[in-house]
Amino acid sequence: MTNAELSEMNKGRCINQICYVTDDYRRTITFLYEKLDFGPWKVLEFSEQNTQNIRLYGVLQDEPFAFMVALCKIGEVQIEVIQPIRGNTVYDRYLKERGCGIHHIKEKKPRPEAETLLAEWQQNGLEEAFYGDGFMGIGDRDSFWYLDTYEALGAYYEIGNCPPVVLPEEAYFVWP
Repeated sequence: MTNAELSEMNKGRCINQICYVTDDYRRTITFLYEKLDFGPWKVLEFSEQNTQNIRLYGVLQDEPFAFMVALCKIGEVQIEVIQPIRGNTVYDRYLKERGCGIHHIKEKKPRPEAETLLAEWQQNGLEEAFYGDGFMGIGDRDSFWYLDTYEALGAYYEIGNCPPVVLPEEAYFVWP
């Protein structure tokens, strides 16, 4: 592929999220708020109670899990802070092995395009590390796929359909 072809292919792509994994989401979002003026934050919990079809390296997970998620927008980019609470996820592995830091970036793709792209990348040797969908069963299925780029890049690459979702007020709290 030429540089011109690569530039043309990439001009329409959208990196819409950067995620930090931490052992204390409150400490992290407080720092980001106080030092960098990030916020306001929507804080919610993902768990087996509100997210379906969690797969870790292709294996459907049936044990309880939970992770706290804090979200804010900086321009067009969503900043996500995740703290694993319990269970087996890509977040607790990262935290145990690497400590706090940038866990993944996320590219927005419509679901059919994301699934096609994932299949192409798998043919090129990139495996699915983590998958989930149906958060709270609201609207279009909010699906996410993490590619196993952990060893090569020190972080994951995520693709997701990122449908517009209006969460009920009882699903989260706003901070500050």
